[in-house]
Amino acid sequence: MLPKLLTKGQRYRLEREFSRSLGVKLHENTYFRLTMRARFTPALIILFSFIHFLGVAQSTSTERSLRNDIRNEKNGEEQFMKIIALGNYYKTHNLKRADSIRGVLTTRSSKMKETFRIRALLFSAEVNELRGNQDAYYRDVLACLPYLSTEQPVDIGFMINRQLGYYYCSTLNFKKADQYLRAAETIVRSARKYGDVAITNTYLALNFMYQNQKDSAIFYTNKAIQFARRTSDKQALTMCFNTQARIYDYFGQVELSVAKNINALQLATEMNNKYMLAKIHLEIGHSQRMILDLAKAENSFKLSYDFAKSIVDRRQMGLALSNLGTVYFDRRDYAKAIKTTENAIDILSDLQDLNGLGEAHNNLGVIHRERKEYTLAATNFNKALVYYESTGNKEKIAGVYHNVGTVFQKQKKYKNALIYLERSIAIREQFGSKNQIYHTYRILSDVYGDIGRTKEAMRYLQRYVNYVDSNSTLQAATKIAELSEQYRMEQRERLIVSQRDSLEKQQQDRALTATKLENSQLKNNFQTYIIIHRHCCAPR
Repeated sequence: MLPKLLTKGQRYRLEREFSRSLGVKLHENTYFRLTMRARFTPALIILFSFIHFLGVAQSTSTERSLRNDIRNEKNGEEQFMKIIALGNYYKTHNLKRADSIRGVLTTRSSKMKETFRIRALLFSAEVNELRGNQDAYYRDVLACLPYLSTEQPVDIGFMINRQLGYYYCSTLNFKKADQYLRAAETIVRSARKYGDVAITNTYLALNFMYQNQKDSAIFYTNKAIQFARRTSDKQALTMCFNTQARIYDYFGQVELSVAKNINALQLATEMNNKYMLAKIHLEIGHSQRMILDLAKAENSFKLSYDFAKSIVDRRQMGLALSNLGTVYFDRRDYAKAIKTTENAIDILSDLQDLNGLGEAHNNLGVIHRERKEYTLAATNFNKALVYYESTGNKEKIAGVYHNVGTVFQKQKKYKNALIYLERSIAIREQFGSKNQIYHTYRILSDVYGDIGRTKEAMRYLQRYVNYVDSNSTLQAATKIAELSEQYRMEQRERLIVSQRDSLEKQQQDRALTATKLENSQLKNNFQTYIIIHRHCCAPR
């Protein structure tokens, strides 16, 4: 049975209770329907239950401490900064509450100094990015641009430049992205904030990745890792490994991507960073699906969903469902694939996550194509194109064009098929991952073969074969299986050590308690002896 939506009265009471405990007024948020329950193997249930137990105690204590600091702070500006600290905590522990605090900061900062308005704007940008609301994120970031013309504290100057760098990278203005990211790096290197230097270098790496400059992208992630290791900032190091995993995946090196993500997963587990745990499991699941290890991919997507659900991260819940639908599709369970993908679309539509919606509708189009429901397939591919066009996501647009071409191929509309397949190749030659072009070469070969143009068919088939020969899926599958098994063994060993340490600590605590009781009893007996002795032997 799926949980029901909360009534307005129930939602109001929960919001009011949270507001009172925090000591600030929160704006109303909507509760959503949870669409599935994650299932786990028994071993993973034991492992993650134990890790969750260890993390929850610490998280609850941290949250309580941050709330107390806010309640006890009388200075308005200091209280504002402490609300931001709580908001930063919620970004990885409860995204819904982080979004609520975004409203608090926006309202309060309107009557405060400029620096506080900028901080509220930057916090809003970060939360909107996490929630997948790209339009709101872009609006917040661009609103920060005028403030660069005035003198700002080091951390604000850094954050504005870094966010602008990421914005221009996302909109494929690579030159401007590099300009702002270099400025951000200069600011934090001068201040010797090496964790921030590391994060900035991951953004520089992504900027080179989107330009298909693999060597430069890897160079800057290695540089980022070096700076992160000069600090005790595990969060920065986690992001560095995860970015490197994204880059290896982008260039088709799946086994290296998984290896780096396993490094990131270990760090995220140590920190109990559920946002990153959801993100990394999603990416590992994608890699596992690529090598057709569907059982492990399904488990990874369900783990991602569960971690996202635990921090009310509805965007990653929707993405996990969307990817889970592709596993059901691969198993030819089309009815389940459609239902799961439609559940993802419900969540992502409410969040206005345009890229997520593009992915989900593209997946849905592929399912309908295989069911020979070509009108429904075309409708969903068209929706995906609209969403991707609105975000300027060229790489994904190329993928949709490829899929539209396959629909025309199946309908034997070969002229239209060639138009869309060649559009896909043209875009990918300029933008996006080059390794994806080869899948289009394979379909082009089939189309040319069907219309009797043998020379072109052989030319594209040879290009495809050359790619397959140099990118053995079997080798990648074997390596990923080894990495996954090694990670599970290490996690089991950590669990055993943690349990043993816990038992030893309990025994030590019991022994200490017994010793204290014994000492207390001896002390009481000694005091009783003194009283009796004094009473009996006192001079009369």
